[in-house]
Amino acid sequence: MIEKTIASKNCYIYPSEKASICLIQPVDGRDSELLDKEIKTIKAQTGKPFILAAFLIEDWNKELSPWEAPAVFGKENFGSGAHETLSYITESLIPYIKNEYSGVVDFYLGGYSLAGLFSLWAGYRTDVFNCVLEWNSGNHFADSDKRTAKGFAWLINNH
Repeated sequence: MIEKTIASKNCYIYPSEKASICLIQPVDGRDSELLDKEIKTIKAQTGKPFILAAFLIEDWNKELSPWEAPAVFGKENFGSGAHETLSYITESLIPYIKNEYSGVVDFYLGGYSLAGLFSLWAGYRTDVFNCVLEWNSGNHFADSDKRTAKGFAWLINNH
């Protein structure tokens, strides 16, 4: 794993030789600690090489929400920073990946919960993503901590 700051955001890049697919995932601090496990699960599900480019979201409600809305849980309202987050992906993160890993031609964006909503919204805003994936972590199901990895693996194998 390569930890790198790209355009002032902390990123976690998991490179792979001969990868043509880059999985892009917004993560919070807790998620970033689970990325090694996610990579192992994806690799166990697919034999295709891929790169995972995860980037740290500091303010989940503000940076991933396309519009302002009152708080649902707790006291933190939703902001309207999704436009800036999408710009970051398209203007900084993807160009960096293309420059560093010239074989990458397909970009898949995925996230769970609000990051999933952001992914769906972003998929309608631009055509740079070959696939978008939204999922709920489903904490009440077995292996809920592997849902993200299994979703990305399914995309790699079936798209």
